[in-house]
Amino acid sequence: MVVETAAPARGFLARPKEECRGPNQTKAAILAVLHQDGSGPTMRGRFVHTFAGSETTSQGGSERRPAGLSGYSGQSIIARKAHVAGSEMETRIRLIPFSSVPYFCDLGGYRATDRRTVRWRRIYRSSTVHTMSDEEAERARNELNIAAIFDLRTREDVERDGAGPLVAPPVKHHHVPLLASLPDPVPAGVVRTTTDMVGVYLRMVSEGASSIARALVAMAELEGRPALFHCSAGKDRTGFFAAILLGTLGVQAQDIVYDYTLTERSAEIMHAVLNHVRQEHGGPREYVLAQGVSLDTIARLEESLLE
Repeated sequence: MVVETAAPARGFLARPKEECRGPNQTKAAILAVLHQDGSGPTMRGRFVHTFAGSETTSQGGSERRPAGLSGYSGQSIIARKAHVAGSEMETRIRLIPFSSVPYFCDLGGYRATDRRTVRWRRIYRSSTVHTMSDEEAERARNELNIAAIFDLRTREDVERDGAGPLVAPPVKHHHVPLLASLPDPVPAGVVRTTTDMVGVYLRMVSEGASSIARALVAMAELEGRPALFHCSAGKDRTGFFAAILLGTLGVQAQDIVYDYTLTERSAEIMHAVLNHVRQEHGGPREYVLAQGVSLDTIARLEESLLE
């Protein structure tokens, strides 16, 4: 059974075009009308792309969506305007503006290879939610209807910081760490190289395999009830899990990389990781099958998360 969760007519999930920019949402507002021709990245069409006061508009063509979010402060909104319920138009928000939790994103709208798309308001990714305010946790429970949280942080992080106020009945908390321990911190002013970052991700491929399998099985058992997964910063472990989940659902690599760059990470890193998973395992779906995730579980995920 797939539980349909309708977005409210008003409120922070569905607001008219003129309300997409509040006092904290002026840096980025992207409105897109999706084309249905099956070519190129999922989010094609006309973009009104505003960062730090500069605006560019693209109609089809090669500039089909933003290259990145260089001006993103954690408060921006990416809105997707699409046909729903016949000819009715509704504004869908990808980056949901929680002031206490940066990078809170809806994974809906990406097209799978069978021309279905990921359902909106079903699966979310974010940075850690232990910092979420009680007020915003209440908003998230009431408007997002989150049924389960998949916590990708280390055991040490969970024991030190806790799960946060969003984890309260009926929300269930699943601890599924992708790394046993975090890499040693680098000295101040030093930036990890792309090679170093890819190495961390390859650790996740091996160390996080059983956690990924457990998470996907538990996600399938939700039967379409919304879920959130997160790590600490919402970039690396969360980005890797999003890549495996989207890839398992049949979303193309170019859209997986695009979703990854929404958290200001380099596309080069995710390209390298996806190439590794493809070369060593055959692809994300084959990778999770090798970890014991059954074809039946994948079919249940597709039924509940694709439309």
